Amino acid sequence: MIIDRSDEGRTISRSIEAEQMEKSGPATPDMLIRTKYNYLYLEDSNKIKEKIEGFAEEYRKDYEKYVSGCSMHDPYPAAIIAQGYGIIAIGKNLVEAGIILDQIKHTLYVNSKASKISNHKFISKKEAFEMEYWPLEEAKLKKTVKKPLEGTVSIVTGAANGIGLETFRKLSINGSLVVAMDLDENLQNICEKVKKETKVSNLPIHIDLSKDDQISDAFSKIIKNFGGVDIVFNNAGILKSEPLDVISIETLDLHYKINGRAPFLISREAFKIMKEQGIGGNLIFNITKNLTHPGPGMASYGTSKAFAAQACHYFAKEGGKFGIRANIINPDKIFKGSKIWENGVLESRAKAKGQTVDEYKTTESSEKRGIARTCGEHGSCNGKRRYIWGYNRLHGTY
Repeated sequence: MIIDRSDEGRTISRSIEAEQMEKSGPATPDMLIRTKYNYLYLEDSNKIKEKIEGFAEEYRKDYEKYVSGCSMHDPYPAAIIAQGYGIIAIGKNLVEAGIILDQIKHTLYVNSKASKISNHKFISKKEAFEMEYWPLEEAKLKKTVKKPLEGTVSIVTGAANGIGLETFRKLSINGSLVVAMDLDENLQNICEKVKKETKVSNLPIHIDLSKDDQISDAFSKIIKNFGGVDIVFNNAGILKSEPLDVISIETLDLHYKINGRAPFLISREAFKIMKEQGIGGNLIFNITKNLTHPGPGMASYGTSKAFAAQACHYFAKEGGKFGIRANIINPDKIFKGSKIWENGVLESRAKAKGQTVDEYKTTESSEKRGIARTCGEHGSCNGKRRYIWGYNRLHGTY
């Protein structure tokens, strides 16, 4: 979805032509395949959902009247003009939405100019539906392979490295528009690289997850740019290893803010949107193996993760009736590309285990793909844990 609130978009939305030409048809018949015969004009913000459903119902009736032998296309409006607000274009992906936006602007320009010269009339509804469901075009559409997550919007926290970055890539490869959240100063470049690799748009949001106002602002950006959210991967985290008797309040609070409260707040905001959307959703919490296999010196980390795990259970309990699933993954250690081991954390954890750094690193999970699959699953699993076990390179066993 693209929301055009530019000067041009708002000028069009305020024009008398936008209101009068709602049912005039597009500028050219070939646009019907994307824009449909009509766009939806909203003169105010009252009963928007009912008006959209009314548009779809009218389309269904026309389809039953004029079409046979072809499956019905999406009956909902591809273009909406909201008076004084702007133009909203909806497509199966951002590329198509951009084309629809260009076409609706072109339509209004052509129809406006034509009406000033003389009366003009578009082809009939019957002819329009014959054009939209033209057999040769239908055959071409059937050959189009839709990516598994095309049309979805995903949020990945800690998206600049490690598990988060790999999940970001996998979601993009599968067609999802990813909101990449991270504190990393190189986030913009990372997102541009992923977009170049996958040919799928994304939205980088530089964020400090310990700041509630930044989380709120992030969701405003998500709605403005992508319109909604379908998948959340709560992955960002910090780790500072300290024995129980020397843990400072500052360390305890920081772990809770990043590892516990932030996943809750992000999931809560997404939960609200998912309920409003009415099409379900998927919340994934990366709790790590520490939840079931706590180690020494990990009290701040482990207890903050335990809070997030319990929060996940409540999202699952309360979200099930809305089709919103919440699940936990418990991956083992991942070193490649991960920054959680920086600033002496790796050395500290190895020491706590009575190992050298090299010995500690002999076990590393290579199952990042499993994590990405969990984010994209559309099954019935809810309120469950998935274990992503590491591979022991030293002994050759899982």
